[in-house]
Amino acid sequence: RELIPLLQESDNAVIAMFKCIEGTTRSKVIGCIMRAIDGLLTDGGSFVDGDSVTVKAHSLGQKLILKHIHLLISQFTKRLTSDSKAANLDDDVATPNGADKVHKRNPTDGLQLNILCRVSELLVSASEVEDENIETMERLCSLLVPSLKFDSHPNHLYVMRTVSSLIPKISDNAAISHYYSLSKLLGPNKAASGMTSNEARTIISSAITGIGSRGIGSNLNRVATAVVELNAASTAYVNEHDFDRMLPVLNGLGASNDSEGSWFDLSKARSGSECKDSMSSIAGPRVLLPLMFTCFHLLYDSDGVISRASSKALKAIVSTCLDQIQSSKEEQENSSHNAWLKFIESTFMPCLKVGIMAKNLPARRSFVLLVSHVSKLFKGFQSVHLYGDLECLIREDDPDQDFFLN
Repeated sequence: RELIPLLQESDNAVIAMFKCIEGTTRSKVIGCIMRAIDGLLTDGGSFVDGDSVTVKAHSLGQKLILKHIHLLISQFTKRLTSDSKAANLDDDVATPNGADKVHKRNPTDGLQLNILCRVSELLVSASEVEDENIETMERLCSLLVPSLKFDSHPNHLYVMRTVSSLIPKISDNAAISHYYSLSKLLGPNKAASGMTSNEARTIISSAITGIGSRGIGSNLNRVATAVVELNAASTAYVNEHDFDRMLPVLNGLGASNDSEGSWFDLSKARSGSECKDSMSSIAGPRVLLPLMFTCFHLLYDSDGVISRASSKALKAIVSTCLDQIQSSKEEQENSSHNAWLKFIESTFMPCLKVGIMAKNLPARRSFVLLVSHVSKLFKGFQSVHLYGDLECLIREDDPDQDFFLN
């Protein structure tokens, strides 16, 4: 702490220390640098001025970091985007005891991620909103979002909160670039249910709201509101859903296209709404991604009401895709350019393919029945991805002979 005022007089040592953060820097050196940065973030909280102690909004150490924060983020970017295995943030999250006995726990594990998050919070708290600060926050988001996992580990929750605080500060296009990654975190993880922590799901929903709130009155804003409701946790019971908020959204998604709150209704911007130009990049079915992934996640829910309502909603989006593909004459002539066709082929169907491998029997049955529903509706459709040729295995006249029901 005594050295911090000296560094304030000549901060070349701070610049040299930051420049040591490279992709090839040894882990022991990185550990020393991280602890030094931790000292600047933590220990410079006050300084003696005569007989009084004055506390600043930003300490001396924090001011030193803010002065060179762009250099620090640049060096972190070099390290974390390099080919060096030691620079991988995945190693920063501690593995459970006994999970990997070969891996020797490093005392500095998690410190890089912790420092990066704290530096992000420091930048967000800075009163000056300059273009350079916005660019730095965008780079921070690009570093942190890929490190998010389907996990409720404290480090991951810390990263989620940091990303959620950064999203409202960055530019529209930068925020939109993370829409898919954040949405996917609400869905299943391979053949498992995915993120089950209510706290984690609430934080991710808040981050998506940070993107949606940029276009007030747009379809994206309405979808973000629905995502928050669909992931709402009960305030009266521990680890319980808020059914009063969830079920209306699920029932709306399972309704017909002309109903308010349906998939098609949420996918289109309402007339008269003012929406920023950059928001047009999430127009059409892609705006529905967080809702679709959440519905897939809810198929694993032990509550039968929730899982059945989710299954109905997912069947409704298949019907909506077919209706929109058929209703557009221009797209029918060149169906490869149809946004709804691309959506069901490249986003919806891959989730089904993974889901039918689930070990959870009720969830696997729901995925199999969804495959049956797709093959039935897209019978004779010229697409190898929609399994229209499997329609012959459906026997509505004799359920005992139906392949998908048995």
